[in-house]
Amino acid sequence: PDSTPPVISVPDTVYEDATSPAGAVVTYSVGAVDDIDPNPTITCNPASGSVFAQLLTTVTCTAIDAAGNSALKSFDVVVKDANWQLLDLESLVSNLNLGKLGASLRDKLEAARRFVASDKPNQARDTLSSFINQVNAQIGKAFTADQATELIARATRIQNVLGS
Repeated sequence: PDSTPPVISVPDTVYEDATSPAGAVVTYSVGAVDDIDPNPTITCNPASGSVFAQLLTTVTCTAIDAAGNSALKSFDVVVKDANWQLLDLESLVSNLNLGKLGASLRDKLEAARRFVASDKPNQARDTLSSFINQVNAQIGKAFTADQATELIARATRIQNVLGS
């Protein structure tokens, strides 16, 4: 009789940017192998493709083989909130080595973080709009179209995370 549980493999910590106040849809892959059952049943909670709340969620997965042997394994999903994404965007701007323009853009991002910390999402969104306008004004000058597209997409996503 089969008395050996399946071996379950889960990802390391999964990081995803929030896309709305609710968090983000997160997909992940989990596998299981068994010495006798070629297709153990795997269930995870929350399931891949679910909306995960901002910050930390622990996913617990179970694999069960045909003989009823089970294995359990967990991993973390971290959905980056607006503040975390603002820090990432500041870092990206810093790495572009833009001189005074970079300082001006970082100032806007720091102001947006202060508004987020003070629970003033409208002001944070307005500040991000100023950031976006400044980036748009520099397309073909300080930024390539691709660089500007990336910066604007990130700032817009953060605005979405802050809600309306």
